Amino acid sequence: MTQAGPSLRLLRSLVAEGFSVSVIASHMGMGQPELSGVMTRTTITLAMENRVRLAFEELAGRDPLALGVHPRGVTRARNRARAEGWEVVPLASVQGAAA
Repeated sequence: MTQAGPSLRLLRSLVAEGFSVSVIASHMGMGQPELSGVMTRTTITLAMENRVRLAFEELAGRDPLALGVHPRGVTRARNRARAEGWEVVPLASVQGAAA
């Protein structure tokens, strides 16, 4: 088990970019309720941390609309992120930290 904070930051960043939790979960091969549960934890497994990082690396910086996310879904995700104070994490800052 590891601290969930860094992974939550990446998930929240994807929401701030316009990806709903449902879309992120689907991309990760899991259901929205499961990922929502992950987003409330203080610790997660290393396997989950790796899944989150992979999803972030695959989705961050990409246009949600170009990936088939409905415009209304993009707006809702961004509004939620704004209301929660979640910010976009630059992909380069994460890749640089992993090196």
